Formats: sequence, C-alpha cells, structure tokens
Amino acid sequence: MSKILVVDDEAIIALQIEKYLRNMGYNVVGKAHSGAGAVKMAKKLRPDLILMDIVMPGKLDGVDAARIIKSELDIPVIFITAYTDDMVIDRAKDVEPFGYIVKPFKECELRVSIEVALYKKDMERLLSESEERYHSVVNTAMDAIISIDSDGKIISWNRGAENIFRYTADEAMGKLCMFIFPERFREKYKTITRKSGIIGKLIEGTGLRKNGSEFPMECSLTAWKTKEKDFFTCIMRDITDRKQTEDALAESKKRYEMATKAGSVGIWDWNLETNEIYIDPNLKAMLGYEDHEIQNHLDDWGKHVYPDDIEKVMAAANAHIEGLIPQYAVTHRMLHKDGSIHCYLTRGNVIRDKNGKPFRMIGTDTDITEQKQKEEALRVNEEKFRNMVENLIQAITMPLNIITKQAGGNKVLLDNVEQIKGALNSIKEEI
Repeated sequence: MSKILVVDDEAIIALQIEKYLRNMGYNVVGKAHSGAGAVKMAKKLRPDLILMDIVMPGKLDGVDAARIIKSELDIPVIFITAYTDDMVIDRAKDVEPFGYIVKPFKECELRVSIEVALYKKDMERLLSESEERYHSVVNTAMDAIISIDSDGKIISWNRGAENIFRYTADEAMGKLCMFIFPERFREKYKTITRKSGIIGKLIEGTGLRKNGSEFPMECSLTAWKTKEKDFFTCIMRDITDRKQTEDALAESKKRYEMATKAGSVGIWDWNLETNEIYIDPNLKAMLGYEDHEIQNHLDDWGKHVYPDDIEKVMAAANAHIEGLIPQYAVTHRMLHKDGSIHCYLTRGNVIRDKNGKPFRMIGTDTDITEQKQKEEALRVNEEKFRNMVENLIQAITMPLNIITKQAGGNKVLLDNVEQIKGALNSIKEEI
C-alpha cells in the first residue's frame, strides 16, 4: 500500500483529500499545513508521494517546499491548487512536479494523477537502477568500453579505456575517436556506419596509447540508435599477453616440427574410451600418407601395423593400461604406403582419472628402420669377421699340430707351439 503525505493549509480540503485517498486504498501517513511542516514530515515519514498545495502561509510555500524535498529526498510531488495563472504554473514547472491538479477536482481525477505519478516514479527508479548497474559493470570491466556518436565523437569512456589507452575520461570525452589508432589505420576507420563490414564482428587491430606506444587489440563493435542519430559502442581488449603466448606457441610448434622431422618422430594421443586417436600428421607422413588418408581411429591406424606384430603391440599396450608394466614400449614393424616395411619403436604412458581409471594414453612412434638396418649390417660384418678369424686360426692350427707330432722330444719347440695355440684360443674366445 503506497504511503501518501497530504499538505494543505485548509483543514477541510485536507480531510476531503484524506477521505478520497482512503477510499482508493492508499495509506495517508500524515497531514501538514505549511511548507516547512511538509519538509519536516517528509524527512520523518518518507512517503511514496506528496500531494502539495502551492499557496500556503509561512516562509516556504508549496513550490519552495517541493524544491527542497526533490533535492534532498527525491519524493514525487503532485501540486493541488486553485491557482492557474502563468506565474504560478511557471514556478511549479521549475521543480518538475509529477502532476498538477486544479481545485475543485473529482475523485477519479485524483486517482488517475496519483497512479500515473507512482507509475512514473517506479519507472524512473527502475531506469535509475538499470543505469547504475550498467555503469557499475562498464566501470569495473577490464576491457575498454567506448561509445561514440555518428560523427565519431566519444560520448562514453570507461575506466578500462583509461587503463588501456592512458587517457582520462576528461581528456577523451568529446574528441574524435581516431586518436586511439595509429596514423596509418585512421583512414580505414574514419567513417563508421551501420553498413560497415566490421559491425557485429570480432576483429583484431592496433591501438595507440597516450605515450605513443602501440599494442595489439581485439575489438567488437555494435550499433544502436535513438530518434535523433546513430551511436556505436566498441569493446576493446589489450591482447599483448595473448599474442606473446601465441608467438611463443608458434615458435615452439616450429621447433617441435623441425625436431620431429629431423628425428623421424611422431606423436599420438589415444582416447581409451572412444578409441579415437589423434595421429600427428608428421607420423602419417613418415609412412608416406597425407593427413586425410589415415583416419584418427585406432581401427584405421591398426591397418598399417605389420599383421604379425599386431598381437605383440596390443599385448604391450594392454599390459601398461592394466598397470602390469610401468611404461608402454614395443618395437614392431609398420607398412609404408610404397609397400616397404619399416621398423618402429613405440612408447607411451597412460593417464588415469582421480579414481585410477585409465582414460587416455599419449606417446610417440619413432622410425628406427635405419638404425635397425645399421645394426643388421654391423651384425653381418661381425659374423663375417668371426668366420674369417676362425678360418685363419684353423689354418694356423693344422701346421702346428703337424709340428707337434714331428718335434719328438724337443721341449723348447713344443713349448713354443703350445704358447701359439694358447694365444689363438684367446683370440677365438674374444670374438
């Protein structure tokens, strides 16, 4: 129930108004009979609305009292008066009343004026709260939020803009917005209209601070209008840190690609729940395939494992997934697109959730074909060398056996032969 204060120096009229208000369901919280009394009661009772007579005795008439109440309490006032001359009306208009009722009046006229006044005040309150929330959000935002009119002049400049561009709101307000862009970009953004291609899009550009330094920024522009003209609001974000991170990642990726290509290494990331597997394009290229030629799924990747090695590969993977071995590591063969067979070393580690359930495995595949070929060549050469030495030892031993038989009792000769045989046996054991 709305609370209303009645102010009129005529007691009979005040009582009549009170009767009307009670019939309408309003709560009359008090009656004052002078301007000073109205101000005092308004401060004490804080009514939702005041019905105020204009001409009253004392130092403060109704207009003076309404001015004080509006300034200090912001309580809406409806004037009720028998005076309609221009001077009185002009003074009343000066304090922006929520209504003006001329005596005598009907109850229905009073009802309409009160309902309209209360509704208007509620709308003003809601609008004020909305504006406060808006300004609170805008001024606490880290991003620069700048509004301009159709001429490009700045009409709103938040604290984020102050922090990013280093200009205060007083320095920026009313200026053409081009000063926040480097000279070489100003012509591009000079004319902004609703038909501009950048409206509603997220774009990257370059900003200019007060100290002359440039920085990368991300911008989004929206358009809005009133009856008079078009306006634009731009949200700008300093993305210096992000750009530095992106550049660092790009450089890291470049180094990684160079390293993996040089070392014939590719990575893979296996989702154990879906069997989807991310396969490094470099790993596919190592087998002679384009990225799109091998699907990122375990079944498709398995087609390129040498058939006789599939069981070994999966057995090692399952053993690691089940926690039986600390790391997944297995050497196996892969089928190249050109039909050749390559040897690979696959290593990986499983990732488990907080309950210990495995859900992902990440690892690498290294082409060790060349290494294996060198190892095989070395093995063959060692075998050849071993055979050659054994043949040589045998060729030397045969004459020594003949000498032993013919030496008779020549002890010196026999000792020499035995020493030679011992040396040959040592050589044979070493190889």
